[in-house]
Amino acid sequence: MSRHKYIPDLIPQPAKVLPDYFNAKKNNLNKKPKKTGKEIIDIIIFIVLLIFAAVYIAHPVISLVLGFAAIVTLPAGRSWLERKLQFSLTHRIRLGSYMLAGITLIPLLVHYHHVDILAEKQRIADLAKEKRQQEIKKEENRKRLDSLNLYLSHYNTQKHHPEKADAALVTAATFLTTIADTVALGKATNDRDSVRGEDLLKWKKYQSALIHFDKMLGDHGEDPKLLYDRAYCYYKLGKIKLAVADLGRSRDLNYSGAKTLYNKINPLKRRISGYITLCCDGTTSGASGRGACSWHGGVCNWNSPIYEEYRKY
Repeated sequence: MSRHKYIPDLIPQPAKVLPDYFNAKKNNLNKKPKKTGKEIIDIIIFIVLLIFAAVYIAHPVISLVLGFAAIVTLPAGRSWLERKLQFSLTHRIRLGSYMLAGITLIPLLVHYHHVDILAEKQRIADLAKEKRQQEIKKEENRKRLDSLNLYLSHYNTQKHHPEKADAALVTAATFLTTIADTVALGKATNDRDSVRGEDLLKWKKYQSALIHFDKMLGDHGEDPKLLYDRAYCYYKLGKIKLAVADLGRSRDLNYSGAKTLYNKINPLKRRISGYITLCCDGTTSGASGRGACSWHGGVCNWNSPIYEEYRKY
């Protein structure tokens, strides 16, 4: 394989033809062509048209026309169009295209400007309508809350009158919409149940109170206060065994008054469970014959009773 070696100045300088030809070409390649004033204007027009195309993106027809005009403004765009459509885009054709685009855009711009004005008016009207609806809803909610609080207040003043209290709570329930409303009514209902039981006990309506506390225990489980109140009803109705059972559970749940009533209606009692020999020194003996208590001062009572504590229930 032969190797070629470059030898500079192989041809003498006087014998060279066009000695500066390749150097000039090389220099031209390294130089960047300067843009002319017309090219700068085309770029500015291109940017402006693109901006307007973006502004009118909501109206595709206008945006497309402006985008097409922007592409045709640049030489590269015109060359691309000429290649695609296979024709020469002369200055006259370009001018005619711009005039046609302007004639087309003017009525479109007027039309869509009118459309935008109507849309803006509709948007403002919708916002005003929504605001009015929110104000109406806010006012209705205020009235609803006022009504709810009014009937809850009416219940508080009538809580010791069963029919009026129940009617107030039933009416208040018609104004519930939020969780907070439901919680407020639930508190009033629990208070109603508690007050109702206390009133029945105060009025000595023990049978009615018993039914009331039965229902509350079914709804709330083994509440120690409710167990105590039901036990008191049983006690007053003579059902001591049932009263003792409730008091025992209430006492186990640490209700303070349960132990006292439990001891009152089911007190500790004593009874004789047997007999034993009592020695004179106070000790006892299991012996019953001669010699019993011989080392303890003798027998003082051959039949000393043995007591045990018990409750009836």
